[in-house]
Amino acid sequence: PLKAELSSVFFIQHMSPKSLSNPTMDEYFFVYKSSGTYVVDKEQLHIQRGDFIWIPANTPHDLSTNDSDETFKIVYFGIATK
Repeated sequence: PLKAELSSVFFIQHMSPKSLSNPTMDEYFFVYKSSGTYVVDKEQLHIQRGDFIWIPANTPHDLSTNDSDETFKIVYFGIATK
């Protein structure tokens, strides 16, 4: 059976890089507002409003926001792989 985590909306201001990884869930992010940088498995991506990012389970990723006063907003959901 397919398992999904409920959608969440994140409001982030000035987030610094922090390595994350989820061993049992594919993660999906939609950039609703502002821009930043996402490092997914050592590949640097410049992200902005309207971008959709898929991160496979057990893949290291880091998110940092641009240095602006605008709040960074993303919509997130995850789908369990196990």
